[in-house]
Amino acid sequence: NMELVVNRDNGTIYLDNPNSVTTLKLKKDDSETSHTATNAGNYTAKATVTSANYELNASEPTATFDWEITKKVITITEVTASKVYDKTTDFSVVEATISGDVPGEDVSVNVTGGNYVSANAGNNIGLENLTYELTGADKGNYQLEATPDPTINASISQKEVSLSWNY
Repeated sequence: NMELVVNRDNGTIYLDNPNSVTTLKLKKDDSETSHTATNAGNYTAKATVTSANYELNASEPTATFDWEITKKVITITEVTASKVYDKTTDFSVVEATISGDVPGEDVSVNVTGGNYVSANAGNNIGLENLTYELTGADKGNYQLEATPDPTINASISQKEVSLSWNY
């Protein structure tokens, strides 16, 4: 008598007599293709046992179970902004540095809104009302931390002025 066991604690599927298994298939659904779940989301798995060596009680004993891969939290560690003085608090060139992403994955953060706290030229100027957007092919596997608090490196350089006169 063989029993198909699903251990939800560590995600393993095994038989009480694993030496008798010819095939153990883990499927995302009833399709004939096997799947590997790597993206965030909810899944239902179906494990099917077939054996060429033993007669099984059912044609293909199965077990199904549900699991979830949660989104990984990304931290915005630094925001850098710079521009030439234009008497506004708008910014145009902003870069965000992140941590917490999986190496090799295509995910980044764009700063989609916000402004300088002052329109005057200088260094270490604060930024406020920042909004962010995840981008990249793997962005669906990530979420931004609830309240980002990155290091801000923002500056406004002095505008070069040229003088000319006629005499």
